[in-house]
Amino acid sequence: MAALGGTQTVGVDADEAHRCCLPDDLALELGRIGLLLEKCFSDPRDIEWAIADGTVYLLQARPITSFGFESEEDLIHELDTPLAFDDEWVTTANIGEMMPGALTPLSASVFLRGVEKGIQDIAVVAGCRPQYVNLHKQLGLCGGHAHINLHNLGMLYENHILGNDKRVSDLAIFGEILELTVEDLIEYNGSSPWYKRLPNAVRSHMNRIGSYNRTKNWEHVLKDYKIPSRSSAIELYAEIDQRLGDYTQCFLDAMSLFERTGAYSVVLMMTLTQGQRVLDGHSLQQWPFSCLECSDHVCTITGKRLVQ
Repeated sequence: MAALGGTQTVGVDADEAHRCCLPDDLALELGRIGLLLEKCFSDPRDIEWAIADGTVYLLQARPITSFGFESEEDLIHELDTPLAFDDEWVTTANIGEMMPGALTPLSASVFLRGVEKGIQDIAVVAGCRPQYVNLHKQLGLCGGHAHINLHNLGMLYENHILGNDKRVSDLAIFGEILELTVEDLIEYNGSSPWYKRLPNAVRSHMNRIGSYNRTKNWEHVLKDYKIPSRSSAIELYAEIDQRLGDYTQCFLDAMSLFERTGAYSVVLMMTLTQGQRVLDGHSLQQWPFSCLECSDHVCTITGKRLVQ
């Protein structure tokens, strides 16, 4: 550096060009300062410094950005949900229609966990699961996209609830029967004896019936549901916090109501097949068109709606 400021170029011979420009004591001092800064900021720092009359002066200390950063692949899978074992089946079918793009961390922590709690609630109320688990078991993230865990969803099938049918769920989600069998799910989730599956079925059925009335009540309540204005953000957050129980219960009741669609599918299939309960993707696609050819007026209207 020139005496009056700026930079100055000085020629050196070949021997000096290969010699370290810092004496050992100053190099060690810079190392000591670097360690001290790392301790103060809790991470390594990129520092700029100058030396005058043997004294080191710090000009700048900022986070290091030139190495050790995550790759694009690391960032894509940063929030991935771990699996219990490598053979678990996951899919974006059905849920990918609701959330087709990558989820933001806010959506994943609020909406996705809400759906997770709703599915777990169905299992807990029915008696299939003893308690809630604060983990992503039914749903998860991979590459930022929501996935359904089919192995954990098997907690709600006929191996634990009498009358439920895995094939109905397969048709509702995929439009076809999967190669993943009930036996595979029993190996993962176990199986309840009939004297437990029967009460589970009764509780599950009563929950589905009650969910309709509870949801209709929420529709009535929400017409006049308001959060009173507050003078500060802290007071407003406190008011919202006091009502989180309402939001949670409303969401759980809506999830239980959605479960009724699976039961309706079974009733419709058995009605159209005259009680034979033929469950396959081809029949599911052909039934609406068969309704159109029916002489019964109600059946024809049903067929038109199904085709639409």
